[in-house]
Amino acid sequence: MNWRVEVFDPHLDAEPPWWESFRRSADLHMIWTWEMLTAGAPLRIAVVRDGPRTIAMAAARWTRGMTNVIALGGTAQPSWWIAESAPRPELFAVLGRALRDQFSRPALGTLWREFTRDQLHQIRGIRATVKVNPVSLLPIRWPDENGWLAELSAERRKNIRRRARQLGRDPGLVIGSGPVDTLDADQAIRLIRGNEVKYNGPRFVSKMPDTWLRRLLRRSDVRAVHYHDPDRTLLAISIVLDHPTWPVLHRWGALPEDQGGRKHLYFDAFRRNVAWATATGKHGLIVGKGLPEIKQSLGCQVHDRYAIITPGR
Repeated sequence: MNWRVEVFDPHLDAEPPWWESFRRSADLHMIWTWEMLTAGAPLRIAVVRDGPRTIAMAAARWTRGMTNVIALGGTAQPSWWIAESAPRPELFAVLGRALRDQFSRPALGTLWREFTRDQLHQIRGIRATVKVNPVSLLPIRWPDENGWLAELSAERRKNIRRRARQLGRDPGLVIGSGPVDTLDADQAIRLIRGNEVKYNGPRFVSKMPDTWLRRLLRRSDVRAVHYHDPDRTLLAISIVLDHPTWPVLHRWGALPEDQGGRKHLYFDAFRRNVAWATATGKHGLIVGKGLPEIKQSLGCQVHDRYAIITPGR
């Protein structure tokens, strides 16, 4: 094995000339473009190359004494990638050492996330395994949204259709979808932050700085379902990271009713995202973490995920 290990700091290092072609061939989402990596929280990226070919990658930051291997912009996707035919246990060990060596403070351990049960054997040696929040996926098996609706419970199907009719008759509501860069970024960020506080509490500190969100919201490969009032006040937004096969339903935000918002817009936006995914030939939607019961009621498959902690140096 003639492996070469390289470690990058996106805030300091220029984009490697091969990075974008690697990202696309590895099927990584747009949060892994160098443009987005430079806008996020500081982190290190370890890459293992075999000649001209990249065979493994992992990104981490130092968090509370741990080398924390975590994806920017959410934990629904791994912050590591290893080529299908490569020796995974050996490469996980190489990546872990390379990342730990980048931080000046000693790490108590390395925290790896987003393993399926079948992947747990790929990290060897002393370790602790923890079950974490599951991830919800919606495989697209239908030619249109009616096929999806037909598989939901009668009550859920009736409620979604009734709500769609009600919203269509609301003269104070303007509904749209398409590239997110046409929207007011300040309003979108306020809704996203409000949703974070709603579910995480007022002391929650987002892992996505405003600079990262602003850069996300000006990209042409990010789309949204959005709801405005006639004065163009943004009432709700569902942000989608586009992808050739598996887009990500990334962030949701909505004004409370007492501030002019509407009830149940999440379900209408979900319906519209399914309609778009079926119309554009997507394989499925990555719906993310949290609210697994609600997402199951919308046809999602909920998959267990695990984290692995290995000792520090």
